[in-house]
Amino acid sequence: MKAKTSGTQHISKKANRCITIVIFIIIANLTLFFSAGCAKKPDNQPRDISSGSETAEQEKNTYNPVFCGFYTNGSSPSSSYSSLEKQWSYIQEISPLWYYVWGDGTIEEEIDQKALELAREKNIRVIPLVALAYNRSSVVLTEPAARQSAVQNIIGIIRENNYDGVNIDIEIVKSSGRDYTPEMNGFTQFIKELSEEMKPLGKRLDVCLVPLVDPPTDAAQIYDYKAVCDLAARAVIMAYDYHRKGTRPGPVAPLPWAEDNIKAALAAGYSPQQLSLGIPGYGYDWPENGTECEVATMKDVSNLIEEKGLSVKWNDDSKTPSLAHANREIWFENDRSIEEKINLVKKYQLAGCSMWRLGYDNDSFWHVIGNESTNKSTIAGQDLPVEETPAEKAEKIHQFNEPGTNGRSVDDGGI
Repeated sequence: MKAKTSGTQHISKKANRCITIVIFIIIANLTLFFSAGCAKKPDNQPRDISSGSETAEQEKNTYNPVFCGFYTNGSSPSSSYSSLEKQWSYIQEISPLWYYVWGDGTIEEEIDQKALELAREKNIRVIPLVALAYNRSSVVLTEPAARQSAVQNIIGIIRENNYDGVNIDIEIVKSSGRDYTPEMNGFTQFIKELSEEMKPLGKRLDVCLVPLVDPPTDAAQIYDYKAVCDLAARAVIMAYDYHRKGTRPGPVAPLPWAEDNIKAALAAGYSPQQLSLGIPGYGYDWPENGTECEVATMKDVSNLIEEKGLSVKWNDDSKTPSLAHANREIWFENDRSIEEKINLVKKYQLAGCSMWRLGYDNDSFWHVIGNESTNKSTIAGQDLPVEETPAEKAEKIHQFNEPGTNGRSVDDGGI
């Protein structure tokens, strides 16, 4: 009887110990659960998306191209705000043109507060553009004191407005015969100094780059692609204006040219996730036998086609559409050409695309973007094309011009 009582007491003590352990485990798990929930950042708080951050690394592992819309201020029906307000669900980022840098490093700002509030409400990243106030402001790149002043002013702007990053969009209209090596070195140093200041903030540094392969003839090539590669988290290849004001009519963003420039950037050392393909929401409308063209937005051209019942031609070399109307020639973008460009983004698994600009779009544009944004399938493991030889590239350079003409050259008196 004594032995039985002792055994029962032993079992009872063992059971109590097990119950205590189970209760402790439950309490510990609940504590971890609620602590994690409390520590989670609200969705509308900016994340650390700087190069090498945990968020950036996670995004590399799940391929889902990001759509960024360039934004300009205005209140017309074709304004950037109208597209942002209507199509926000397709937009992950905006890069608004709100800041201009002067030669002494001071920054002029033109913030659209309404757009900023809408973007924050919809959890859209805001990475504003910083551009030159005017062409001579490029002295900010070559004067160390002015350059450092600009860097500190940009950092102050990021802190004050809690932006997700900044996009440096410095473009210089080229003067004939001038050497732009000092500006190239200054631009690299500017990006280096800004990158060092931004890293502790956990903010993303983007740059807009003029294409390497066959760039617009009026654009100064001030970008050391290889040097900038190690400094910027994201680079937008501005693959548009192949034909433009001052040239003969032709495609604004021919697909083979865009692909050549993607491959050139990759060869310079950029990873696919560092690159965003710049795509146009516009084309140009040229007079017959003329070079002085006007902007033709996707929205305007689609309205014209519907109103006049015009026929559209498809150019299979450039993968872009065109039409003739009233002694004028229009090369533009439509849903088919945009889809070709999105497929190029997917082919190389780029970070995404950046469209100039919100407000130029039409409903068919967002139909393409909407279809792509719902397609979460990865194309990991796809073999990339073999890099073309310089001779093969040179053979392609003028393939979009009429035989016997220098269709892309700017005529005397042009830009």
